[in-house]
Amino acid sequence: MKKTLLVLLVFIASLSASLSASAANRDSWIKWYTQSSTYSGIVGELIVPSNVNATNSSVLNFQLGLGDYVEGGISYTAGKYKAFINTGFHACKNTGKSDSECAPYWRSEFLNVQPSPGEKITVKIVNNGNSTFDFYVNGSRVINGADWGTRKHFLTIPATTQVKQMHITTDTDGKTHYSNASWQNVKMRANASGSTYTDWNSSTPVIAAHQNQSDFIIHSKYDPLKTSR
Repeated sequence: MKKTLLVLLVFIASLSASLSASAANRDSWIKWYTQSSTYSGIVGELIVPSNVNATNSSVLNFQLGLGDYVEGGISYTAGKYKAFINTGFHACKNTGKSDSECAPYWRSEFLNVQPSPGEKITVKIVNNGNSTFDFYVNGSRVINGADWGTRKHFLTIPATTQVKQMHITTDTDGKTHYSNASWQNVKMRANASGSTYTDWNSSTPVIAAHQNQSDFIIHSKYDPLKTSR
């Protein structure tokens, strides 16, 4: 009887640990694409969230993007915010190349000056029409005192694409949370010169591509995209 009870307790403990691990290790996102693929860039203002926690390799990503080609924005991990731009790192890796070979297509750095909750950070990505891209934070390519320059993509990219806005979490311990992050005043670059930008608002035709949506509280879908978790 005691042996049977011991086996049962071990099984229950093992099952509980397995369920906890599977529940904690998950990627979740709220992601909106424009239906139109006629845009050559995107700009928006991130309102930095409050009540932030992302530990044990968990990550918060608040990013804008050009189709599935380029993504850039602000992330939070290890107690700090960083700026990042991805211009094909994963596409490069998928060809079997090494991290060092694919390194030119990814850059991220912790911000020297850490933002406070409620602070506004402007992020802008521009498609130059020749498979290169410019990334701006608060109106400048200079981040942490260094010019991040024009970023080349691993692939040949169309001159215009869909654009997207996203809130993403990678939760490794079940403790990831934040309150009231938002993308506001998001605009799409409507021509190659950048002389015309179009507001992303409630009349913009969109495509939803969410994953594990129930992990989030969606305060508003877009204009602004505002969430907590």
